This record gives sequence, structure tokens and C-alpha cells, in this order.
Amino acid sequence: MKKLSILFLSIFTIVSCSKKNSIEFEMDKAADDTKVEVVISEPGQAEPTVITSGKIKEGKVVLENSFTEIEQAFLRIDDEMETTIYFIGEPGEIKIVVDPKDSEKYKIGGTTSNDKIQAFIDELAPYQEKVGNFLNENGAVLMQLSSATDEESQAQFKALQDEYQKLNEKMTEISDKFEAANKDNALGVIMFGRHLADPDKTIEEVQKEFDQFPEAVKNSKIGKETQKRINEVLERENVQKKIAVGSKIPNFKAKTPEGKEVTLYEYLDGKKVVLIDVWASWCGPCRQENPNVVQTFKEFNKQGFDIIGYSLDKTEQPWLDAIQKDNLTWTQVSNLQFWNDPIVADYGIEGIPASFLVDGNGIIIAKDLRGPQLAEGVKKALKL
Repeated sequence: MKKLSILFLSIFTIVSCSKKNSIEFEMDKAADDTKVEVVISEPGQAEPTVITSGKIKEGKVVLENSFTEIEQAFLRIDDEMETTIYFIGEPGEIKIVVDPKDSEKYKIGGTTSNDKIQAFIDELAPYQEKVGNFLNENGAVLMQLSSATDEESQAQFKALQDEYQKLNEKMTEISDKFEAANKDNALGVIMFGRHLADPDKTIEEVQKEFDQFPEAVKNSKIGKETQKRINEVLERENVQKKIAVGSKIPNFKAKTPEGKEVTLYEYLDGKKVVLIDVWASWCGPCRQENPNVVQTFKEFNKQGFDIIGYSLDKTEQPWLDAIQKDNLTWTQVSNLQFWNDPIVADYGIEGIPASFLVDGNGIIIAKDLRGPQLAEGVKKALKL
């Protein structure tokens, strides 16, 4: 009996030691030496981080699995389609298999989280297909009916909208069920991330719901990344409140092309109405809007309208060339720091052109006026 126990123990030890952390990928139709990479997207980084890579041989490649806890990952295949496959990075033997009959379909599994994700995908897939078919069949009709005013068309439009809404509600129901079933692990947090884009929830409500996750889950890598995203939204909203119409705009400091340091409130001193125009030489929409800004400046400058241009350029010469080419004759400043310029965070700028119409005291009158709206806004501010 003792010998038998030792035998079973030896077998168990051999099996346990042979079990490795790996990511196995199969794609029958892939050419030999096709490169495959596992990447993750780190918060705050523009480019994804490559974790491991390898080359396909005879339709298969086994990659090193260095994941120590659950996180979102992607398998990137260097084929003609530049295929990218989503999966969960975690310890264990992960397996990803592309359907030999349809290269756009694949299965993930081998570990607990990937098995769960695949089950979720399988349950969701029929409704995603129905939504796709619905839009293919009714998309053009919906566009036409949306502008119709007769009762029959409006009734038809509502019926189609209701049908589409029901399909979306079913997918939301499946997602909610998956999230609820995984409240005690990081998969629940991954699914919870969709609420950050929910227009029906305030960020404070999202934070309150996130606080209900167990501490261990909130302190996981996924949990910390989610909290960071929530904090970023909270910070953006706080900035937007500070730069709302009627608020006093934050000061800034930057240099002219001649190297003279200018602060906003020094520039505003004695002025009536000023446009703070945030732009860059590399920004196509900014350059397209510049002729309109020039025309508005010429039209209202003598009545008390001024502009200060603030560039997000990163090198000096393109900035100087654009100033001259676009005939921007008003004061121009820049720190040549690209998106790292302090004004981006202080003014909550997420894209350019961005503009702020202020009075001489720095009180915001209007924001992001373009085209004819700019002249109308300036005229109104000057009470002309």
C-alpha cells in the first residue's frame, strides 16, 4: 500500500512539473515564419507593449506566458489582414485556435478566465449577428425615415428603432449577467469598464459601483487601471467645470517667437475681448480654420477684438513658417512641448483647434466658435 501511494505521488509530481505556462496559437492556413506577438496596452502609453513573440511553423506556435495575474491582452498576427485577437492574459496554458473554415473566427480557452470569456462571446454572438443583419437591411431606410415628417413614416421609424433597441437590450442583459457572475474577480472589473462610457451614469455613480468590488480585486492590476481611468474622467470633468462659460480662465505662460515670455493676464490687461486660439502647424483643421480667424480679426480688431495664438507645435521652424504663411499677425506664443504643454491639462484640451473667447478680466464668454459663429460671437461680446 505504501509503495502504491509513493507511485501515485511520483506520477502526480511528474504531471505537475510538466505543466507549463504557455500561449499556444493555431492557424492552419498561416504561412510558415508568420510573426506572432502578444501585446498589452499600458495606461498612458501611445504604443502597445510587446510581451513575447514567435513565428508560426506548420500552422502552430507556442509562446512564453509570463502573465502573473489577469490582464487584457492581444495576439497580433503579421498576416495580410493584420489580425488581432483579444484574450485574457493569466498564468496557465492558454490556447487560441483560428477556425480553419473562417479566418475571422477563433476560440480562446485553456484557462479559467479565457474559458469564461469564450462562453460569454458564444452567448453574445447570435445577437451581434442579428444587429449586423438588422443594420445591413434597415440602415438606409432608417436614415431616410429619420427626416420624414408624415405619421406613417414616423410610425415605421419608431417600430424599427424599437426592434433595434430590443436587440441592444438583450446584449446589455448578457453583459450585465456576465459582470454580476464575476463580481469577485478581475473579469467583472473588465466588463465593468464599459460603464465609463455610459451616458446615463455620472462618473460619481460609476465610482460608487466600483467601490463595491472586493479589495483584492480593486488592488489587482486591472482594478488599479480601472481606478486610474475613473480618476482621469473625474479630473477631466473637474477641469471642464473650471473652464465653463462664465468661469475665470486659468492663467498660462509661454514664449513668443522672439523668446519673450508672455502670461495670459498680462496680455489681457486693458483689452475688451480676446480669443485664445490653441492650434498647431501640423493640425489640418486648424490651418483650414485660420483664414476665418484672420478675417474675423480684420473685421473687429479696431472695435476692440484681439487674439493670442497658443501653438502646440514641438519644433520651432514649422510653427514660424505657418504663422507667416497663414498671415497670423496677432501675438503668438508656444512652449514647443506638443501635447505635454501645461495648457492641455489646465484647459481640458482633447483636440485642436480649441478656442476660448474671454473678456479683459479673463471671464469665459464662449468656447470653440468656428466659421461664421466666431464673428457672431465676437460681435455679440463687443455689443455691436
